[in-house]
Amino acid sequence: MDLDALFNDDYDFFYAAQLTPAIDARDVDSVWRALQPQRGQTVLDLACGSGRLAAPLAARGLCMHGVDASAGMLARARARCGDRVALRQLDMRELDEREAYDHAFNWFTSLTYFEDAVIADVLARVARALRPGGRFAIDLPQRDAVAARFRPCVAVERDGHLMIDLCRFDTLRGRVDTERVVVRDGVRRASFFIRLPTPNELAAWLYRAGFAEVVFTDLDGRGLGLQSWHMVAVATR
Repeated sequence: MDLDALFNDDYDFFYAAQLTPAIDARDVDSVWRALQPQRGQTVLDLACGSGRLAAPLAARGLCMHGVDASAGMLARARARCGDRVALRQLDMRELDEREAYDHAFNWFTSLTYFEDAVIADVLARVARALRPGGRFAIDLPQRDAVAARFRPCVAVERDGHLMIDLCRFDTLRGRVDTERVVVRDGVRRASFFIRLPTPNELAAWLYRAGFAEVVFTDLDGRGLGLQSWHMVAVATR
């Protein structure tokens, strides 16, 4: 997958209407609830994107680090975060640290753009990067809810520009394959998939990666249900 073809200015432009300040505040609260950090602790935002969560978490007193594979996203993060967050360009598949962080999190599905073996390897890398007792929180779409509300075509319009996703739900592999067409100062195309593991699948990957405990909730910290669009996994090393 070409990350720069997917996470670019078009991504920011069209998702701006979804990732509002209210949504950012909700997600920051969710991350805080999941990690239960202490002020001053070192926390890794894995695939930090534009820094929309890292910046406010730093403002709450955490020592924030952010990594992302996209140079464009990191440029936006640096503009937003300034020197409050330690940022560096790094593909999560290349994370190679030992007990460097108290906690870590990955929000908004970016962990699951890869094949299962790659996801499992990334989880093992995160486990090694955490100190004993550290938590790793993951936010993913909940497969049952996505299947129940699945739409094969999703179009977003903003200021006369269009982003069209043509989607196919692959039941056997548990993922959504997408062909994206962006009509904005020309036409651009990108292909990608999002893996939608069941709670049992994700828990098995996390335990094999070296985590000792895995708990699932919805975004508000309540029990995970069929209607929960978000699935939050909190794994403790």
